[in-house]
Amino acid sequence: MSGDHSCCGGGDHEPGCSLNPANDRSGEFSLYTKIKWSEFCTLNEAVKETGQKIFKSWKDRLSDEFVESDMDGDLIFNIPFTGEVKLMGIIVVGDPGETHPTKVRLFKGNYRSFEEVEGDAEQEIELHPDPKGVQEYSVKTTRFNNISYLCLHFPGNFGGVDNTRISYIGLRGEFRKVNRDAIAITNYEIRPNLADHKNALDEGMKHVL
Repeated sequence: MSGDHSCCGGGDHEPGCSLNPANDRSGEFSLYTKIKWSEFCTLNEAVKETGQKIFKSWKDRLSDEFVESDMDGDLIFNIPFTGEVKLMGIIVVGDPGETHPTKVRLFKGNYRSFEEVEGDAEQEIELHPDPKGVQEYSVKTTRFNNISYLCLHFPGNFGGVDNTRISYIGLRGEFRKVNRDAIAITNYEIRPNLADHKNALDEGMKHVL
């Protein structure tokens, strides 16, 4: 499943082609800057805190950082955002060999453990080796509209080995900042507090007397 792009059809890809690695798509794949890192979590990473390093800028997508699975080929990324996201596309760069992931399963809504990804995903995408990091996969935006939490599950690799390796995950979409404080205040005002109106009630009783 390929992403929404206009390909020139040539092997070297012309400058206007979205598959030309020379094109700068930094602005499009910038959702990593909207991740709430204090709550971000990678499950089954061989080295602690390497999972967050693969969510990086477009220009650094081919840099040396990578995350590798530990006990088997599964990896889970629990990704909270600082606002609401309309997810539109994803790019995955892995090792071109047998450790490259075969698919990614997308969930939304909340944190998920390995037991909690055994059910049906919102979307599954078959992956292909992409050493230049230009192959975008389309996401079903109707299912990933106004989300604040995304879970990505990589269930295995092409070689069936214990170590799945990923060096870049790029997320494309739209971001909207949500004022949580304003929402909390609004909800508070909807529920009247009798203590706030005590003086008014007392005055009313005095007039009756």
